[in-house]
Amino acid sequence: MRTGVSPDRASALVELLCRFDALKRVERSDYVGGTNRRENPAEHTWHALLVLMTYRYVSGDTTIDYAKAYELLIVHDLPEIIAGDIPIFDEPTIAIAHARERAGLTELVSNTDPDFATIISQHWEEFEALASAEAKLAKVSDRFQPMLQNLSSSGRGWQERSVTLEQIERITGIVREHSDFFATLLMAMLQAAERGKFLPRPSEKSTPL
Repeated sequence: MRTGVSPDRASALVELLCRFDALKRVERSDYVGGTNRRENPAEHTWHALLVLMTYRYVSGDTTIDYAKAYELLIVHDLPEIIAGDIPIFDEPTIAIAHARERAGLTELVSNTDPDFATIISQHWEEFEALASAEAKLAKVSDRFQPMLQNLSSSGRGWQERSVTLEQIERITGIVREHSDFFATLLMAMLQAAERGKFLPRPSEKSTPL
């Protein structure tokens, strides 16, 4: 199918797409397995998309609009281009992350293509609000991926931040709440980490998973 676009709009879209490339330069707190390099949010998003794709083809769940879920996941970390990464275990900062990231996204998409910028902003708000089944599934994939990343890197990110088992329980609560499929995968992953002797130790307040 061939569709046209005006030269001015084409320029605005190209500028916006180039801005998105900067996501590759942001550092996350976890490491790429087998390396001394920290993961970036673009890599995190790619891996989370594969997590979601696994769910689609293994779970047999046909109630989800997967095209929409993929789009929500693709845009969810774009504000980090401006706001920077906020590690999920940095719980005091997480409490103010929403406002910081909304401001970052507003700055990121300003003075570009207004229609496409609106779509991106709406997708991000839907993801953040868990406003649909697709948003909830995308969020579960987003929360599950860092656990996988720590499994691939022998828990290096957990160790550097002195993460406790209690923190993992809190952060992955949404996984267990919304998806039996991912809850089962999460348990398998934590058991693998325990066998590898890099599963974080429980704090006094933690409860069994």
